[in-house]
Amino acid sequence: MKKLIVLTVFGLISIAFLLLINCAQQESGSSPNGNGDGYGFDPSNPSSSYGYDPTVRGVSHFSSTPRPRQSGSTPDCPLCKSPQVLDLEKEHGTSAPITITNRAALEDFRLGVPINSMDDIEDLRVYVKLSKTGKNYYGGIVTILYWDYDRDPSGTRPRGARLSSGGGNDARYNVWFRKSGRKYYHGFFQENAGSVVLVIDKETPVVTDPDNTTTNTLYSGSIWNMQFRMTFSNKNSCNSDKIYVEHYINAQSNFCSGKGNAPPPPFNPLTDCHGDDTFEPLSARNKKCWEFDTGPFDCRTWRSGKGVATFTAVNPNGSCYTKLGTFQGLDLLKAFNVSKISDIRVHTP
Repeated sequence: MKKLIVLTVFGLISIAFLLLINCAQQESGSSPNGNGDGYGFDPSNPSSSYGYDPTVRGVSHFSSTPRPRQSGSTPDCPLCKSPQVLDLEKEHGTSAPITITNRAALEDFRLGVPINSMDDIEDLRVYVKLSKTGKNYYGGIVTILYWDYDRDPSGTRPRGARLSSGGGNDARYNVWFRKSGRKYYHGFFQENAGSVVLVIDKETPVVTDPDNTTTNTLYSGSIWNMQFRMTFSNKNSCNSDKIYVEHYINAQSNFCSGKGNAPPPPFNPLTDCHGDDTFEPLSARNKKCWEFDTGPFDCRTWRSGKGVATFTAVNPNGSCYTKLGTFQGLDLLKAFNVSKISDIRVHTP
């Protein structure tokens, strides 16, 4: 009788253990393509699998007070700024509201995190903090921030990314130039997860006094987005539908520390946790993404051989970048750290 009780208890424990294993496999068995590769990625909640922080990548930001919904720009006042935006501008530079032209591009910018409703996305803005560096190059920081009330109903945490061009020769493609008699600016900015191209191509006509038709120094443009994905030889992220590099690196780190499943190929569990075989993020490389001519970090547009012909066109060409949206109302004096528009230098080939 005692032997029967012991066997029964052991059997119940075994069943419970098998159920736990099965549940764990179900929770960690989906892939970005939904094909069940089993490396633990949930595209609707990457932080649950990788410890990825989908707020400001590489920078944590919290607001001291919640941001009330609809406290900033409105249809009646599209250039108005909420107190929280004004507070963020102290660190990130002057900003302008972004109008989304491609919802899929915004979800790609969020590294595959879906948007439940566009009504939950508020005050999406580009913050620009640039200055002259090198030979008429204008480099610095571009930050894209917004509030997502689906994921943060309290409105205390803006989400987005902070991207840098570097200075000196690193920013050599970030220039004002003339084309067809008009002046334009475009430039590359990068972070570990991807890159954006900032384009400024027109003025924002704003008249503050109906009796005085003199406009101010506000300008408009567009934001173009590219996220890094894993690739195989002689390919780049433009040609890839594979796992995001940011997710791959986090999965690699978790697996190598014994905390998760292995990421998909090209990862090799036998070698890729050791020294030189470990895949490193862009920040560990010795050059900017626009200096790569192949591989997942190749973020070039206006491609010419292995380089960039920056005067080819105003907007990115090719298939690498997707237009995230347009912006209007950027204060150029503050954005480029000048006292008057004529101080901005136009670069010539």
